[in-house]
Amino acid sequence: MAILSRLKRWAPLGIVIVFAAALFLLLRELESLQLADILAYLHQLPAWKLILAGVLVALNYLTLIGYDFLALRHLGKQVPRSRVFLASFAGYAIGNNVGHNLLAGGGVRYRIYGEGYLSLPEIVTLVMIGSLTFWCGLAGLAGVAFLVDPPLIDARFAPSPHVLRGIGAGLVALVAGYLAFGFFGKKMLTIRGYAIHIPERSMRWRQLALGMTDMALIAGILYALLPASGSLSYLQLISIYLAAQLMGILSAVPGGLGVFDTLMLIGLQSDYPKATVVGALLVYRALYYVIPLVAAALALLNHEIGRHGPRWASFGARWNLWVSPVLLRVLTVCVFLAGVALLFGGALPADSARMAQLHRLVPLSVIETSHFLASVLGTLLFFVAYGIMRRIDSAYYATLILLGAGVVLSLLRGLDYEEALLLGAVAVLLYPARSLFYRTTRLDREPISMRWFVAVAMAFLAVGWLGFFAYREVAYAHELWWQFELDASAPRFLRAGVGVAATLLLVGLTRLFNPSRLHTATATADELQAAMPILQSSANPEGNLVLLGDKSVLFDEDRTGFIMYAVQGRSFIAYGDPIGPAKTRKDLIWRFADRCDRVGGRLVLYQIGEESLGVCADLGMSFYKLGEEGRIDLASFSMEGGHRKGLRRTVRSLTEAGYGFRVVPAEEGARMVDELQRISSSWLASKHAREKGFSLGYFDAAYLRRFPIAVVERAGEVVAFANLLPSTEVLSVDLMRYSEAAPDGVMDFLFVQLILWAQTQHYSAFSLGMAPLSGLEVGPLAPVWNKVGTFVFRHGEHFYNFQGLRQYKDKFDPNWSTRYLALRRGIDLPIALMDVSTLISGGVRGMVGR
Repeated sequence: MAILSRLKRWAPLGIVIVFAAALFLLLRELESLQLADILAYLHQLPAWKLILAGVLVALNYLTLIGYDFLALRHLGKQVPRSRVFLASFAGYAIGNNVGHNLLAGGGVRYRIYGEGYLSLPEIVTLVMIGSLTFWCGLAGLAGVAFLVDPPLIDARFAPSPHVLRGIGAGLVALVAGYLAFGFFGKKMLTIRGYAIHIPERSMRWRQLALGMTDMALIAGILYALLPASGSLSYLQLISIYLAAQLMGILSAVPGGLGVFDTLMLIGLQSDYPKATVVGALLVYRALYYVIPLVAAALALLNHEIGRHGPRWASFGARWNLWVSPVLLRVLTVCVFLAGVALLFGGALPADSARMAQLHRLVPLSVIETSHFLASVLGTLLFFVAYGIMRRIDSAYYATLILLGAGVVLSLLRGLDYEEALLLGAVAVLLYPARSLFYRTTRLDREPISMRWFVAVAMAFLAVGWLGFFAYREVAYAHELWWQFELDASAPRFLRAGVGVAATLLLVGLTRLFNPSRLHTATATADELQAAMPILQSSANPEGNLVLLGDKSVLFDEDRTGFIMYAVQGRSFIAYGDPIGPAKTRKDLIWRFADRCDRVGGRLVLYQIGEESLGVCADLGMSFYKLGEEGRIDLASFSMEGGHRKGLRRTVRSLTEAGYGFRVVPAEEGARMVDELQRISSSWLASKHAREKGFSLGYFDAAYLRRFPIAVVERAGEVVAFANLLPSTEVLSVDLMRYSEAAPDGVMDFLFVQLILWAQTQHYSAFSLGMAPLSGLEVGPLAPVWNKVGTFVFRHGEHFYNFQGLRQYKDKFDPNWSTRYLALRRGIDLPIALMDVSTLISGGVRGMVGR
């Protein structure tokens, strides 16, 4: 496991190294090629070839959509065709570009199929069946192509035709084994403990046919773009294409960028001019990757607007209603690509005619300055794009400003109106989405993931490669740095490179000297003091538990809200919803998630309400119902009526026996701590119980001195007490203890008097706290957690009287609201529950005891 963990940690760096090696090899292969040769091929490419290639792209994506239809047939599910077309097309278009079809494509399908059509396990099965179809088709067609007509490739890069025929025979045998699987009755395939139900034999043949058709069509796109004069057969092209495709997938580089292209160039260079191959690959990537990605983004946008907003509403009103993580990622990619476009524009030679026209309007100094600033601006877009993905409001405004400046600079550095239109289009897409960006944290405090650094590194490698390829004929000299001429594109590229490097250094130093502070120590006295004004203005009485001092505190930037949490093992467990204004809630949860991610912790949110579920969904978390909290509406509560007869009898009986109730202010309660300590110790001994913690208070003199104390007393002797947890709207209690001398019904008496007292103090509600595991739905389709929780609720009296607690609280007729446990991965549920229980129980010993 340690080795796998290290490999996973260093995998992103490996992707960068593979990409850099592919670019280096590609530069060597293109050593004799001129940029003008590639542009000449693109200009003379016949329109009918583009149309034919476009038709083949459309047919290929229709074949990919067939993957989903085939998987749905295997599942025995009926889904409207429009849904299947959208989910499959968008899933494959995004997955092809990202390079992780199982993850990216699966997320899109979950978004669309999960709206009442397929369960999560069924969607996973659908994606797995699609992947199996793909690999079956790739292996089958490659096996046939290698056997029948293997290509002749430079021996430095590929094995001989005899070896290729042997590989082909092995691939054919592998496919034949899959087709014959289950011949003797076995229907399940177990891989590392996971059982996969293999499709029926007839469906396996359909998988092979569909997969081979997919591979044949996609290779046909390139074949259609290449000249007919080449000596390479279609079957040989398929062999080269599939080998390059396989290596591109194994490299884990998104879209096989660089790896696939280099191998295709090596495989085809003996039959076609290099300029022709490079030009065909550029057109192929535009037709098969870029255009479908844009179409998928627009299709998803239309789906989300139609799903979340009425058709008759204005476009702006409907836009503000959609909140889709998938579309947010599309916006992030668009901003990132806008930065790439600005850097690419700075690396390529400027059009001489446009430059001459521009020079008649503005001086050379403006052109030079604009070129330099545009490259710096492109670098900044990489980092604000990450803020777009993190939903930071400052990133939203910064991106709009940078895109607007980019439009102006694109025109001033070379009348590059295509680039200006691209940047303007991204700004138009982003502008109406203001409601998505609710986090108010500082952009420079956000931790940047390793994957994002990989994406940025790949972008800079690609830009550097493009610049050195475009200007490799220019002899380097120190004088180039100071050469300012209208046609001096190479010096401008060098100076822009310095600006980019300086920007990267500045961003790096900013993050180095402004790190987010990480600590897991319990709250300090200063932090508890800073929390007091927040508690005094909060409507959530549970926030007072922070004053126990057994939890850590995470504040927002302005210290107007906080999350309290504790660490158990690798679990970072936040208790309840964030305390403070509603506007800080989302940002605090994001900040807490960041804190977990940076130390590899397990993110757990314990006893959160429905108002926090939206941001949890944005973080990709799963929810599990823990139980329900009971709150009494004090405006409607009354002791009148037949159903209150028992409570009235208890109150009257204890009052006649001389028992009284009063609320002791915190100052007076501080002088009663020793007396309360004796009652508490007696109560624990009689219950054979230990003190709890985290989500429950324990007897601590410093803690109790902070709160008013409700007491039941007789002849000046306290027999029961509870410390009050006040808020601006809701009153609750924490510790509830009584002595051996307390009469029967003392807790009913205490609760009734507290509720009536809270009415006189103008509270709106009285919280009875949680009824764990209550209210879980049970049925054939209920999740396993609900079934286990319900069983414990009904039969767990030996450990905890779950059912009795709910019945006791029900006699006060509270309103019940659901409380949830949220965490990142469902497989972590048992571990997370164990860690929460350990925290509450004060250790493992407390879990097995009372």
